[in-house]
Amino acid sequence: MSDFVSRIHDRIKYQVLRLEELNRERIFGIGLSRTGTTTLCKSLELLGYKSFHMPPILRLSSKGSLDLDWPWWLNKYDAFSDTPIARFFVELDQKFPNSKFIQTVREKEAWLESCRKHFSVPFPKTWEVLNQELYGSSSFDRELFSEAYDRYNKTVNEYFQGRTDFIKINFCSGEGWNQLCSFLHKDVPDIGVPRENYKRYATENSNKERER
Repeated sequence: MSDFVSRIHDRIKYQVLRLEELNRERIFGIGLSRTGTTTLCKSLELLGYKSFHMPPILRLSSKGSLDLDWPWWLNKYDAFSDTPIARFFVELDQKFPNSKFIQTVREKEAWLESCRKHFSVPFPKTWEVLNQELYGSSSFDRELFSEAYDRYNKTVNEYFQGRTDFIKINFCSGEGWNQLCSFLHKDVPDIGVPRENYKRYATENSNKERER
């Protein structure tokens, strides 16, 4: 099948599925990067949701701004998390009206330190624009990221005020299954909340302490 025919086939398939898929419940993790988005994604997987961490749902327009993209194959997934979702949560709320939203949060100073490490590497052009829109800088800047943290939390609080399809959860402070399962009406698993990133950072910090 040629590339052109393949694209047409995908487009037709998307249109056929579109009406049904738009009404299916999805879960969007709208926390900023470094707030436990990986933990959320893996936790949702354990609860039976097919989850996608950092989905490719954004594209640069001809004017250089970000647009929401939604390839048909992403309809296979139930849940999504990390920065692209945080940028488009309003559009996603409008596009998928039967969805639930979970904001992962974290103490500000710990978040800033994690961002300092994470945003020290170069990003592709599209992600540089994404970071610029969310944080006011394509690379880590403590003052701008601090302001962005407060601004984003304020925006989310105001947008979801009084709604029952939204919760905040702080995995870093010990919250986990009880909050998540109560919100999603799921039984609490007989297993700990997955925390791969936390284990790695704890090991790194422990090694640094031994080196001093």
